[in-house]
Amino acid sequence: WARRARTMDPLHEDAARLLIALRHVTGDRAGALDEYRHLEAQLRAEHGVAPSADSQRLARAIRDGTADPAEVARTIAQLPV
Repeated sequence: WARRARTMDPLHEDAARLLIALRHVTGDRAGALDEYRHLEAQLRAEHGVAPSADSQRLARAIRDGTADPAEVARTIAQLPV
């Protein structure tokens, strides 16, 4: 679902955040951060804005190695599907 949503609407931040979280919990830290950078670049290019505070917080925690698996799981569970 998340990949399809991102393909149809590259600026769909919930779908991007879901992909970021899923890639992280499956052990793909680099892929998770790539997804975030892609989202960030698209939002800045298209709208001149940064990702939401939730997306920034998630990416920062993954980047810093402080992402709590339980918090990432809550992120996944809270996203609308």
